[in-house]
Amino acid sequence: VTKQAPSIYGKPNMIDIWYEPCEYELEDGYKGTNRAENFRKRYITVHKDRIYVAGDDNDPNMIWMSDILNPYYFPASLPVQTPPDGDRITALKVFGDALVIGRRDSMFALFGNTNRDTSEAYHLVKINTHTGVVNHKCLDIVQNFLFYVGNDANLYKMSHVTTNTQTIVTKK
Repeated sequence: VTKQAPSIYGKPNMIDIWYEPCEYELEDGYKGTNRAENFRKRYITVHKDRIYVAGDDNDPNMIWMSDILNPYYFPASLPVQTPPDGDRITALKVFGDALVIGRRDSMFALFGNTNRDTSEAYHLVKINTHTGVVNHKCLDIVQNFLFYVGNDANLYKMSHVTTNTQTIVTKK
């Protein structure tokens, strides 16, 4: 496939781009259903050599992840679902060794590297907090802290995703 690259000094550049499917993609019974160009997601991030996307109106609790080192292939066996309780995903952020999943009324951390049955298998842990994240613009990492604005309009900081307390930074 030949595509036109951005021009330099007003001259168009042509580059060759090719894609070679991996062995698992060829054997995937749902091949073609989870392709990157099919996604209309709001949040995207890269973590541990995978692309994570979330924020679909049709599946507001799902997080899709690409195959490792293969950003065009999203295996049907790899999505992760947060509890479908009406609370939709509002933010994704990598913090430490986890992917923090912000929702309006709750927060989760995704740990692990694979969906296979090993010691590094994905597991979803609810972060002990009474509030979630307003939106993806209200969640950021500064030095070694995760700062976020909760749905109660207070600013919080978290030192690690396994901590049980959040320090209120807002002064009333």
